[in-house]
Amino acid sequence: MDVEKEFLTATASYKTHIAPSYREVQGGQFNISGVYGKTYYLNNYPSYIDFLRTRDILGFYGKWDMTFFVYPADDSAIQSMLKRRATQLKAEMSELVSKGITMDSELQVEYNDVENIRQQLATKEERYFELSSYINIYNNDSEKLVEDCKRFEQKIG
Repeated sequence: MDVEKEFLTATASYKTHIAPSYREVQGGQFNISGVYGKTYYLNNYPSYIDFLRTRDILGFYGKWDMTFFVYPADDSAIQSMLKRRATQLKAEMSELVSKGITMDSELQVEYNDVENIRQQLATKEERYFELSSYINIYNNDSEKLVEDCKRFEQKIG
């Protein structure tokens, strides 16, 4: 009965969700009919994401939603970009060796990753996709929204 009552209440007010009576955007947050929100755009991901990272994001308590957009990329454009990046990394590594400076292991790992991706794209073992995601956080109170956003930023930091 409770579920049915909630469903009927939600469908009775569907017009307010489709066409809100009030909309305001200012200072990095928005207000839609008294519901405050803030949007985060994620565009830079580490080369490896383990389940703990997603657990932190998905374990965030509050009103929020997440949208992913996945775009297939042109292999030739990605190959040329990866070739340029591999050349830059190789030049940095050669410069460090010529100066007698100990090479950073992260630099070597990035170079190996770029070369592996180039090889897998060339042999059609892998395809390259661009991924972007938007996360919206909502609250009925603007001060509580600021607190929620700080907690969220700490989790994804």
